[in-house]
Amino acid sequence: MFLFKASKRLLPISLGFILLAWTTAVGACPKIFSESGTKSPAKGSGIRSPNKQVLAWSVAVLEKNPEVIRGQLILRNERTARQEIVFNTKIRAGKVLSSPPAFSDANYNIFCIVDWSPDSNYLLLQEILGHLYSDVWNDYYWIYDRLRRQSMVIDLKSLKQAIERYWQKKGLDFRDISYQAVAIGWRGDKFNSVVFEAFTFHHEPLIFLGTWSVAPTGQKPRLLAEKEEEIVVKHFGQVVNRPE
Repeated sequence: MFLFKASKRLLPISLGFILLAWTTAVGACPKIFSESGTKSPAKGSGIRSPNKQVLAWSVAVLEKNPEVIRGQLILRNERTARQEIVFNTKIRAGKVLSSPPAFSDANYNIFCIVDWSPDSNYLLLQEILGHLYSDVWNDYYWIYDRLRRQSMVIDLKSLKQAIERYWQKKGLDFRDISYQAVAIGWRGDKFNSVVFEAFTFHHEPLIFLGTWSVAPTGQKPRLLAEKEEEIVVKHFGQVVNRPE
């Protein structure tokens, strides 16, 4: 989850599952090497594109001496069975090379699928970066253009500013509040917009900060709903069993 106010998210990576805001089957990344142990490589559920032509899934590989978890995101053409790795962790001297940079000594990096766009051309995903067996990590959201074979990170600075500006007018003081925004999918009527839910943490009572949309660049933030139950985000990909 993208964090504002604090640069680091506190959640035990070693618990094994990184949950997104979709269903458990879609939102769970591969079971990531908890202390009880997991075989390497670990695969996530496959997410088939709406046109049924492409299958996407994430993989996590445990490397030892030194220990590093590196991730991959794989696409397979369902007609030709051709596979390609579109995201792949880069490692140097036992540490993850991150882009954008966040940790100078990260040894944990995976890629989690959020959803396909309704036209099957774009894949929304979450990159998680941090320390193995710790509770410190950051994440980023990417859009992969399948036709152009290009990827772009979503810059959420404008969303941060819009959230704070909106709620400051309602009397919320962000000096002592940490909050996060989680991508939950694509806006149904405008598939070139990404939908986020924002909410506080480490704050009582917890406050839902709205459902927002942004352009793929992160610009043009728009409040879609102030209350959590006011909007339902449709998901377009189809969950399938773990690919062989």
